[in-house]
Amino acid sequence: MRRQTLVPTVAALLIALAGCSPAQPAPLSPQSSAPGPERGPKRVLAAIRGDPHTVYQQLNPSSSIPGIDALQELVHAGLAVDDEQGVRRPQLAEAVPTLENGLWRLLPDGRMETTWRIRTGTLWQDGTPLTADDLVFTAQVVQDKDLPIFGDKAYDFIEAVEAVDSRTVSVRWRQPYIEADTMFTYSRALPIAKHLLDKPYVEDKENFIQHPYWSTEFVGAGPFKLKEWVRGSHMIMEANDRYLLGRPRVARPAFARNHHHAGMHEPVPHRAVVEGAAPEYGMARARLDQEVSIAIDESARLDGRPLRLPLGEETGWERRVHEAFRRRWGADPVKDADQLIARSFAGGSRY
Repeated sequence: MRRQTLVPTVAALLIALAGCSPAQPAPLSPQSSAPGPERGPKRVLAAIRGDPHTVYQQLNPSSSIPGIDALQELVHAGLAVDDEQGVRRPQLAEAVPTLENGLWRLLPDGRMETTWRIRTGTLWQDGTPLTADDLVFTAQVVQDKDLPIFGDKAYDFIEAVEAVDSRTVSVRWRQPYIEADTMFTYSRALPIAKHLLDKPYVEDKENFIQHPYWSTEFVGAGPFKLKEWVRGSHMIMEANDRYLLGRPRVARPAFARNHHHAGMHEPVPHRAVVEGAAPEYGMARARLDQEVSIAIDESARLDGRPLRLPLGEETGWERRVHEAFRRRWGADPVKDADQLIARSFAGGSRY
């Protein structure tokens, strides 16, 4: 059976539901702020394969923990983003630098210059304007030799990054570099909030990447913001009313860690994501969570054809999963869910 990475697929589903996908024939435009009837799901529950320590992908070298890149795309945004056809579109910027629009200039001495202009009204999730000073600060941090985790060979070609005005930044390059238009995007140097990290950077650089900003206190510029994060258990996000391109229609996506065991290739029940109550997990919730995983894998096998939830009957794929689970663990992942989860919350789980 062909396996697909679960988290990026789930995240892609969430972005599509949220109506904030960058795949547009023209530059991304803010949605109308006029109120209208709410449609679609208000909450989505998804599993994540791994236990993320951050939502900023550059602090996840070699993508050692799967899914962090997908989480980053939900909570943060860059100046540009690639659409589904691989075309680079402006996101928080007015335009992507090109030779045609004059924002990418080749200089007579062999150097070059790219210019970015931030869209009016771009805000961090705490309401602070995102400015050119943030981008200059970002460039300073990612080029700092004392913080090698941010390192990128592209930064060796940069001569200077300067703020032209509050919304315009200029990047001067020592030589031509074909990926210069990926600066300040998901690819490299994704914007960092100067108003929150300038002091920690100056006063305690040694512990800079351990600052809670990068995890439980993250403030980005994306469509969703962190509401709750219990490490090793679950993460809850909520719609960002200040998102430049408009409030997403999915009000609250929630992620739970999907527990795996070495050598076990099929998903097993994970902990419930609950609010305002003690941890609980019953048969109905276990069934629902499994159906999400099943629908994703079945959809991938069927070349992307969506499956309607809840599933009407047990699928052959699901029967094989249950049989494999029973052989490996001696318990049924649905019928014995209460026992399995009680054991997990009690700290005695093998999963």
